Amino acid sequence: AQHNKLFWSCVHRIFDGFPKIEPQEIPESLGPGDMVGPSELDEMLGEGAFGSVFAAINTDSQTTEAVKVLQKTTIQDLAKVRNTWREFTVLHKIRHPGIVRLLRVTHTRHHVC
Repeated sequence: AQHNKLFWSCVHRIFDGFPKIEPQEIPESLGPGDMVGPSELDEMLGEGAFGSVFAAINTDSQTTEAVKVLQKTTIQDLAKVRNTWREFTVLHKIRHPGIVRLLRVTHTRHHVC
């Protein structure tokens, strides 16, 4: 657990653009009603091996969003973090009507969102 905490506290130094961890306290498991940045999670849309996708309302813009919540315990090594960050980087650049647009990446003690 200590290794995992140290690993995630340094990820922003390894991957250019990865946000530093926010000091806010977020529950270990996220679900409807919880806040991730400006987004309030609503119903779960799907679940996979690494995490879940929730419908959400951006409380700043009042728009509907999808929030992908990954458990950090499933991304424990540099290769998995690299692949996850590569996915985020590519999604952030792509603009296509058939592909969900990535707006932001954040992370907490227990999740990458």
